[in-house]
Amino acid sequence: MVSPIAVLSPRKLGVYARFVAGTSSEELEMTHEPVMLKEVLEELSLKAGDTVVDGTIGLAGHSIEIAKNIAPGGVLYGFDWDEAMLAEAKGRLGSPTGVEVRLVRSDYREVPSVLQADGVRANAILLDLGLNSAQLDDGSLDLSGAGMEM
Repeated sequence: MVSPIAVLSPRKLGVYARFVAGTSSEELEMTHEPVMLKEVLEELSLKAGDTVVDGTIGLAGHSIEIAKNIAPGGVLYGFDWDEAMLAEAKGRLGSPTGVEVRLVRSDYREVPSVLQADGVRANAILLDLGLNSAQLDDGSLDLSGAGMEM
């Protein structure tokens, strides 16, 4: 059974990410501070060996801490539709000791089918439905909603 999560408003739970300018334009760095991290971890009630899904992994702020809480023997699934965010999450997570990380390029609507295909059940699922300003700052992304099914 998946752990219940208290209802948190997207505005409060939203990802806070910003670009910090270095000494030149080549030195831009994404920084990230996961919002309500302590409260999220308390609600998830994680333990060693858990299988956890971060359905909106983004810059991996929550997932880095989730990995620490499910080691040893845990499995962390990270989903994101944005290939650049998934690559950034992979770099930030690294190879956490005692945790298997499975990154999936898809949105959270595919969580059930991916878990079913892998033959696993999640102990907890996190969906951080706030805005990611790193994606808003990326002019190459079409975030207008054009072409989305409603």
